[in-house]
Amino acid sequence: MKQMGLKAKIRAKKAYRHPAMGEISEHLLKRLFKAQKPNEKWLTDVTELKGKDGKLYLSPILDLFNREIVAYAMSRNANSEMVKEMLEKAAPRLTDKGTMLHSDQGVLYRTAGYRELLAEHSMIQSMSRKANCWDNAPMESFFAVLKTECFYNAGELTVDELMKQIDDYMDYYNRERCSLKLKKLSPVAYRTQLTQSA
Repeated sequence: MKQMGLKAKIRAKKAYRHPAMGEISEHLLKRLFKAQKPNEKWLTDVTELKGKDGKLYLSPILDLFNREIVAYAMSRNANSEMVKEMLEKAAPRLTDKGTMLHSDQGVLYRTAGYRELLAEHSMIQSMSRKANCWDNAPMESFFAVLKTECFYNAGELTVDELMKQIDDYMDYYNRERCSLKLKKLSPVAYRTQLTQSA
């Protein structure tokens, strides 16, 4: 080709980024696990539960003010629709702009759809440092309590039964389960008492 004066036309390599692999957000929470008011700092994560007929994934949001579960979604598949459903359920609780929502660096939290929802509700995204579960410790602690108190027999239940058990436990956890950290009140009672006296 060179002798004939011909040049090969090389296609420029296109830069391609998978839509599910967005940029990593900053670790803005910095392990400051106390909040001064409701809806100031939220945590989220996904946990897997194994039933006798398959797996179930649970995606909750925990408020650092009173450790209340603000909203949650469940699915047989850990997908972006599940975390978006969780956000939509939590959105009515947002009264002010700038609520921080902290998660790990999982792919579900880096999709365009998830980030668009955060922006739509004027939320700030924070992410743990890579492979550092301690940056989301209260969320991990909640999962440990949930599995100890509620799912010691998970393998004996169907996925539908697991879902029903989660619904019942979330109501119990928020409204009845008292904590020394909350002056021996449940999360909902603590929030109600503090907001009424403010």
